[in-house]
Amino acid sequence: MNVTHYKLSRQTIPLLVPCPPKEPHDGIANFYIEKTPHGHRSGPRIRLVTQKDLRDAELRKTLDQRELDLLIGAVMLRHGLEKRDEHERRHGFEKLMPWLDPGLNSAGLLDHFAGVPGHAVIKLSRAATQLVEDARLVLWFWPKQQRFTPAVYCPSLKTALFINSLLGRIRVCPYCATVFTTEKKNVDYCCTAHRDAHRMARWRAKGKAAKRRDR
Repeated sequence: MNVTHYKLSRQTIPLLVPCPPKEPHDGIANFYIEKTPHGHRSGPRIRLVTQKDLRDAELRKTLDQRELDLLIGAVMLRHGLEKRDEHERRHGFEKLMPWLDPGLNSAGLLDHFAGVPGHAVIKLSRAATQLVEDARLVLWFWPKQQRFTPAVYCPSLKTALFINSLLGRIRVCPYCATVFTTEKKNVDYCCTAHRDAHRMARWRAKGKAAKRRDR
């Protein structure tokens, strides 16, 4: 039996959002046609989502507390799943459950959801997909580079922020839930002290979980 192996290429796809009037823009939504009383014209001015948009202070300007909890919870749940960290998954569920199902936010159920990785897979996949369903994959002519490029057009900066979180461009410290960005792939904590503190908290949580299972 012949098996073909495909290598996934890593390419940064630009994220585009509408640009308010009088602010610097990066081009026109030439992939989008607007109807006017006089015919048709290209869509509105747009700009690229930048690293500045992903900083904690900027996130708090764009998202209200409930939306910020949703973003933080999604990042923590995904990271906790990938790292097999039940303690982090529980914190992720604490943030997400008011969105997913407010009636299922008891401590016992949170422990159960965190302890079964399948719950994280299903609930995170559904919630994340709904959050970004308004985004569109488009072909954009990038004026600065004078070339066409695939891009993701988001109707709002909120949608773009959630997409960035799914792409791993926004990170959340598993210990203190601080949002941060970094170019390094192996940095999971906002500081070394919180890395050590989380490891201790995770070790204690494992002991408590083992006692609950033995009852």
